Amino acid sequence: MRIHWLQTDIIWKDRLANHAHVSHLLEQIQPNEVDMVVLPEMWNSGFCMEPADLAESHEGETWSWCLKQAQRLNALVLGSWVTTDSGLFYNRLHVAFPDGRHLHYNKRHLFAYAGEDQHYASGREILDFVWKGFTIRPLVCFDLRFPVWSRTTSTDLLIYVANWPEARITAWDQLLAARAIENQCFVLGVNRTGIDGYGIPYVGHSALYQFDGKQLHYSEKANDQVSFVLLKEELDKFKTRFPFHLSADSFTLNS
Repeated sequence: MRIHWLQTDIIWKDRLANHAHVSHLLEQIQPNEVDMVVLPEMWNSGFCMEPADLAESHEGETWSWCLKQAQRLNALVLGSWVTTDSGLFYNRLHVAFPDGRHLHYNKRHLFAYAGEDQHYASGREILDFVWKGFTIRPLVCFDLRFPVWSRTTSTDLLIYVANWPEARITAWDQLLAARAIENQCFVLGVNRTGIDGYGIPYVGHSALYQFDGKQLHYSEKANDQVSFVLLKEELDKFKTRFPFHLSADSFTLNS
């Protein structure tokens, strides 16, 4: 699978400006060149605690933008933004398929340290889906710190979209590798750069890890676009040779 991700600054609370910015970055990609595009958490606004100013319905402007990109590229487009649903606000990750299909995941672990739990509703369901032969589980930022929520023996690719600040970037680096090792799968973390509207700096460190914890790519540039080919055969061979997942504990998550 050909996966493409964007590490970039985010224009604070300006949806249309971010649409234009990311559209410009994606112009270099031609149709059928990639299978998936991954954008950071709240890529159209920044990690903002004023959801009433930003929230869109399920089929708002940002969804229309994502669907247009998915159809142009003939690729899946994935990222999170503030969404309103049944009177509640969610930090919702959306998955746009080129045929118009839609899936979503509501961020489970809200970042109480920044007051996210005071403004957004928490998700209750994990999302797993299949694309190009890969079983994929997308998660959002703070979810990375909670291994039970990420725990899987059947997922091929874990994706974390984030606004993870510079102050705690070492934890980001270490936890991405840990999730790859313990779940024996590919792990992609896509983070932003720049300074947000609260004055918090972000330094990226977007990275891709393979199933044994080896780092396959690390984004050092402030603005970075990366395309990488993932080979599921390599993952399958590794799990056949080292079937550690068969010894995993069984458990049930409480909602």
